[in-house]
Amino acid sequence: MNKRFRFCLMVLTLLPFLFGCKTTAKTGPVQYEYLQVDRQGGGQLDFRLYPGESRSNLYVYVSSSNFQPVEKRFQLQIDERNVDAIDDFYQALSGQIPLKAKQKATGKLKGTWLYLRFVRGNRETEVTDPELIQEFSLFEKLVREQLGNN
Repeated sequence: MNKRFRFCLMVLTLLPFLFGCKTTAKTGPVQYEYLQVDRQGGGQLDFRLYPGESRSNLYVYVSSSNFQPVEKRFQLQIDERNVDAIDDFYQALSGQIPLKAKQKATGKLKGTWLYLRFVRGNRETEVTDPELIQEFSLFEKLVREQLGNN
């Protein structure tokens, strides 16, 4: 009877842990893996920006340029003049700043189009905030300089 009593006591002790604990899915900001930059039209360029070893550099993977496939990998060094862009990049990666604009841009599109999307797995969030688009266009300029096609 002693073994049965201990078994029942153990089961009764564990019941609240087995059935009483509720698990909730983690909610909060999305943690993105990289920024996909696509320039369509004249001067076509597709590349990804990944976080670097420090906040002053980024890893770059270029997949196409001027409608030709390219496979180039390199690091970008970001200087102190562009600290706002790099800070906002890291904040966007961690979901700390909104990527969407409150209202859509108006007017006709001409020439080229720049698409910026933060990606995690197969989830993509397009950047539609005009200020962020302007700020992140710096990365396109730096990648073009590195590739030698200003």
